[in-house]
Formats: sequence, structure tokens, C-alpha cells
Amino acid sequence: MNTQGRKQFGFVLRYAIPVLLVAATLLLLVPPYPTLAVLPGLAILGLLWFGRRDMVPLLFYGIVLLIPFGAYRGLGGAFSFVRLHWMFAIALIAFVLIRIVLQKKIPPEVRQGKFWAVVLLFYIVNILAALGSKFPETSTKALLLLGAGFLLVALGMIVVDQKGFSQTLPRVIVGSIFAGSLLAVLGAAFNINWFVRASTGRALGAASDPNNMSLMIIFSLPLVVYFLLTARRAWARAALLLVMVINVMAIIATFSRGGALVLAIALLLMLWEFRRQIAPRNLGLLLGLGGLAVVALLLLAPEAYTQRIKSIKTADDFAMRRRASYIVAARDLVAERPLLGSGPNTFSARYVETDLGRSFMREKSTRGRKAHNTYVEVLVGSGVVGLVLYLIILGVSLKSFSKARQLFLLTGRTQMALLTTAYRTSFLTLLVYLLIYSEVNHKYYLLSLALSQIALRLAQTVPEQEPLDVHE
Repeated sequence: MNTQGRKQFGFVLRYAIPVLLVAATLLLLVPPYPTLAVLPGLAILGLLWFGRRDMVPLLFYGIVLLIPFGAYRGLGGAFSFVRLHWMFAIALIAFVLIRIVLQKKIPPEVRQGKFWAVVLLFYIVNILAALGSKFPETSTKALLLLGAGFLLVALGMIVVDQKGFSQTLPRVIVGSIFAGSLLAVLGAAFNINWFVRASTGRALGAASDPNNMSLMIIFSLPLVVYFLLTARRAWARAALLLVMVINVMAIIATFSRGGALVLAIALLLMLWEFRRQIAPRNLGLLLGLGGLAVVALLLLAPEAYTQRIKSIKTADDFAMRRRASYIVAARDLVAERPLLGSGPNTFSARYVETDLGRSFMREKSTRGRKAHNTYVEVLVGSGVVGLVLYLIILGVSLKSFSKARQLFLLTGRTQMALLTTAYRTSFLTLLVYLLIYSEVNHKYYLLSLALSQIALRLAQTVPEQEPLDVHE
């Protein structure tokens, strides 16, 4: 930081921050939570501590680390509404804003014009859809969360450098999800209520939903394969194989039918994406071992799980009939407001107004049901225009991954190309899962958007000497 920058930073520390600190403290002294008045002071101390040590990236990696622990991100008790990942995000935003003020320019890391143009158009369409919605509170909250999600994308593009992209971030993703998988397996094995949904017996790990847990595990598998392919020692490969086995066991423990289906698709996708790293002589052996593993898992899986999987093709299964009704209801809802939709995140509110929704409410409780399909949620929420823009965002991101991979190969950075392939494959598996799961703002979706642009930026910048990536 130059002399002028230090003077400006000193001014901010000396005047602006104390004023904000006092104002926030006084506001929090007002009931009903006067004890929260200590938080601004603690927050400032935390900011100064991180800032002095140039540890800002840790805040972003901390947010990523907490993703699989959705059920335990709150502080608990009277402070249960305080979420750790939001605290990290606020601190991170504060540092980034200070950097922008001092440098007096937008960080070059986020200058991806085509990407942000489509994102901005998508957000504008959602604003227009919200303005015409008869559920203004729901739509406004969805808009705020959507804006926060895109802000997270921008923060990722600013914070993650080459070392973070190639070493820190994949390890944080794989490690945190594996921890959740281990908790899910232990919870199912020993009936630990903290990690199992008591009403159904389905494992949660540290997540708040078994289907989301299954989604996250599948998202991590291509990165586990990447580490497996680049590991240089036998013990590391053995450990990674164990990670893979426990992850698959955790998917079984969640009793997720969608998880089983998407896992099969993900395995085929990974086989195709990593085919160049598999010697032809080993391909038949790998397929044979894979087939035996699937058979063994089916034989060892609880009978209740196999029966649940078989129920996918059962016409009279209540859950499957209800899922089919979402598509039929969505067709009618879109016909009413085809261009801009009913407002962001309003499918569940609109569904219970339909004849199908009311019939399932009479049969069983069905209030607040999501579409179990993110693309349908977007279509109903922001119409055909919103869905087209949403799909363009996905297309631009996938194209960025592919272009980055090609550039890495052209410049001889084969390991970076392989890692980019793994990130792209994780993103593809997530997009497949979103066909049966509703979450427009899933954090791994947002992270993947950022990673696609980071990969392209790194690929377009040829370093003098690429740092060695050692995975042992």
C-alpha cells in the first residue's frame, strides 16, 4: 500500500469506523436484544485482527467450509438467528469495500463483461417479476437472497487466486463434505439424533436436509477423483479410496432416491470426463470393479433403502405422484403468466392454490412444497424470459470452464486442465441434481459460477513458472 493509501486507511480507522461502531452499539442497546451491543466491538476487533495478518481469504474459505454444516451454523440460544457464514460474509465485504475505496477502482478480477451482463439482466427480470407478484414479501426476500448470492460470486472472483483455485479450495470442499459424510454414516450406524432425522431415520450429517446432503456429496466426487489421479503415494490413494467409499455409504444413509439416480449418472459422467487419464488396458478392469462395487453396495444396503429405490417406478407411491403433480401444476401456472412469471420463489405459494395442490393437501399435508426442480422454480418465478437468462448463465459458465481447460492444455498446464475438468464435472452433476431439487441459490452453484470465471482468468494469464501442485 502506498503512502497516500495508508493515509486514507488511517482516516477510515480513525474517524469512519469509530462513528459506525458507536452508532451500531447504540442501536443494539434498544430492546429486545441489548446484550447484542457487544457484537460491533467484537466485530471490529476481529476485522482489525484479520486485516493486520492479511488473512482475508480465510473468511471466504471459512464460508465454503461451513456449507455442509447448515444445521449448525447458528450460534444457538438467544443468538440462534446469528449465522456464522453471514458474519464471515459481512467481514469479507467490509474488507473488499475498503480495498475498492483505497484503490478507487473495481478489482480487475471481476471484469468479466459477458458473464455479468447476463447476470444483471437476470436480476432485472426477477425485479420486474417481483413488482408484478401478488406475494411481495416472498418475492422481496428472494430478491435479497439472489443479490447476496451474486455478491458471493463476485467475492469469490476477487479472493481466490491460483493457489486457492488449485490447492486450498478443492481441499476445503472435499474435506468439509467428507466430514459431513462421516457424521452421516456414524449417525446412521449408531442412531445419533444430531445427525439423523428422527421422524424418518434418514441421515443428515451436519446438513439440514438429507437430499441436500446427497447433492453435496455427489458434487465433491469429481474432485476426489482428481486427487486420486494426481496422488503420488500409495497411502494417499488408499485414503482417497476410503473417502470415496464413505461418501457413497453416506448417500445410502440419506435414503435419497434422487441421490442414487444422480450418483449413477455422475459415475458415468466422471468415467467419460476422465477417460484420457485411464489407460485403455485398465478400462475393462475398472468397469468390472465398478459393477461389482454397485452390486456389493446394493446387497449390503438396508432393505428399506432398496425398497425405497424401487418405489421410483411405483405408480401409486404418494411422493412420486406428488412430484409429478408439480410439473402439471407448473404448466398451468406458466400459462397464466408466461413471460415474467409469478415472482421469485413463489411456486410453493402458487401450488397450494391449484386444484392439484388442494387435492394433495386433502390426502396429506402438502403446504409449502417446492417444485423439486430448480428450473421449474425459475420458470414459474420469473417466466420464460427468466429461465432463458438462467440457462444462458449456466451456458456461459460451462463454456468458460471448457475454454479455460483448452487454454491450460495449450500452455502445457495439464494438471490445471485436469482440475478444471473436475470442477466442470462437479458443476454438471449439480445441474443434473437441480432437476430434482429446488435451490436457485445453492452455494455450490454460486461457487461454481465464480470458479468458471476464475479458471478462465487464470488460463488467460500465463505465469512465468507454475507452482507445483503436490497431492499426497
